[in-house]
Amino acid sequence: MLNLIINTSSNKNSIVLDCFCGSGTTLTSAQINGRKWIGID
Repeated sequence: MLNLIINTSSNKNSIVLDCFCGSGTTLTSAQINGRKWIGID
């Protein structure tokens, strides 16, 4: 589900911001899909 959201709402090399990253699932999906990321916990 996160892969679909990240792919449709951002472009390659965009930065994905996750302010409540927890275990980092969103950040992992961002990395796999070629996005840069910032995680804050």
